Amino acid sequence: STLAEMSVHAASEGQPVLQIHFADDRISGLKVEDLQDCLTAFYELKPEVEIAKERWMIFDEIQLIKGWELFIERLLRDARNRIT
Repeated sequence: STLAEMSVHAASEGQPVLQIHFADDRISGLKVEDLQDCLTAFYELKPEVEIAKERWMIFDEIQLIKGWELFIERLLRDARNRIT
């Protein structure tokens, strides 16, 4: 995780990075349908990211969210998304 974080932050060249650690007890109740809300909130806070040439995202321990695979698959269909 730490190496991935360091690599993404270096590659993003100072651009905001969406980073969610799903092992955090404060978000332990998230469901797959909540993942889009997380992404939408990030774009609302950092609107420049939504239209950026590249969008960097780190989803740590996402396997804790049942059904996460389809969400990530949808994000990967957009070539601008860089996901770790």
